[in-house]
Amino acid sequence: MKKIILLLILINSFGIIPSSCSDGVIRKVKENFPNGKEKLVVYMRDTILVKKEEFYQNGKRKSLDEYTDSLVVYSVWNPEGHLLETSSLIGAEDGENGTVIRYENNLKVLEVTYEGGGISELTNFYPNGNKMKHSKGGEITNLDVTTEWYESGKKKSFKDQYGKKETFYENGDKESLTYLGKEEKDTLTQYWWNESGELIKEEFWEKGRLIETKEY
Repeated sequence: MKKIILLLILINSFGIIPSSCSDGVIRKVKENFPNGKEKLVVYMRDTILVKKEEFYQNGKRKSLDEYTDSLVVYSVWNPEGHLLETSSLIGAEDGENGTVIRYENNLKVLEVTYEGGGISELTNFYPNGNKMKHSKGGEITNLDVTTEWYESGKKKSFKDQYGKKETFYENGDKESLTYLGKEEKDTLTQYWWNESGELIKEEFWEKGRLIETKEY
């Protein structure tokens, strides 16, 4: 009897005999490390894959994939157990849609939004959680509206889709203003202010050539 029990344990450790989970989901070990620890585990409902886990040899989880209809939720960790990336994507005929978030030392540093397989929004973060930079495109592949912030949360710069860009001192006063002509770089006008809010310089450009400078 002891030999039969031992044989069943050994067979189950190699994933030949699946274990039952709730909601009719079967957990099955597909691959083990040489030391016997689990490396790859899948969860099946009938013939449908609903979840997949990968592990490091130290036993910590490496990745987790969860499948719901067309939605795929994915997470990955480093060997120390720190979260590196999560994503929630929906596959479609015209490309993937959803969000990917990346982490460093368990802190969010980047968030990317996809539409139709292309990047529609991109946000970087400071270690304190405040936004560092956010870009959003009028078109899927053209991130042409951009906002930047200081680590304190104060606005640092803003650029719109028409070529207008403003920069600010951390106290909120305007530092510079740039206008681009509708035709790319045909005309360019720039203004600068000091930290007291006084206009100190103007420049006017045409087709990449400086036409006039005014200093105050």
